[in-house]
Amino acid sequence: PIDGVVIVVLGLWWFLGGNTSDDGYNFTVGRVADAAGYPINYYRYFGVPQDPFGWHYQVIRAMTHVSLAAPWMRLPAFLLGLLGWWLLSREVIPRLGRTVRHSTPALWTCAAVFLAIWLPFNNGLRPEPISKFGMLAAWIFVEKSIATWRVWAAPRGVGGAPVWGALPRPGESGRAPRLGGGGAARGAGRPAEVVP
Repeated sequence: PIDGVVIVVLGLWWFLGGNTSDDGYNFTVGRVADAAGYPINYYRYFGVPQDPFGWHYQVIRAMTHVSLAAPWMRLPAFLLGLLGWWLLSREVIPRLGRTVRHSTPALWTCAAVFLAIWLPFNNGLRPEPISKFGMLAAWIFVEKSIATWRVWAAPRGVGGAPVWGALPRPGESGRAPRLGGGGAARGAGRPAEVVP
């Protein structure tokens, strides 16, 4: 039932929720990219290119060729919300121990906090949904590598950091798991004094 509630709330918010304050800015940068030949900073900096720290504008640019409808443009944020909840409920909560995993109040609290953060901040065309999903995925892989002393997960967490880091300012948070767990993850292939 918790998964169903989260999916229904995200779905309702996808159609009924408000846009973010920068949606017009991001939308315009994506729309004028065809005429300019590159994602141009249409409003400031004298039209400097947004690349490489604006690859999400290329996604917006491609999506505008299909439709300009708000639900279509906000589809990536909705899908990343579903994936973010899946990561939290299937990867993060089980790692917190048996007591938390089987605690109904803990699961409902996690869902409520996730929705309270996701709904107001990640419903538009800004890059936050991408960067927050990427940071969560990177954290999970780096933490799993440290906890299990297996190297296979660390490259996945570290490898995604350039993708999330190549976003505007919110993407910088995608580097946090790599910086925080990089030293411990390097020693994950051998038994060491790493606390699981």
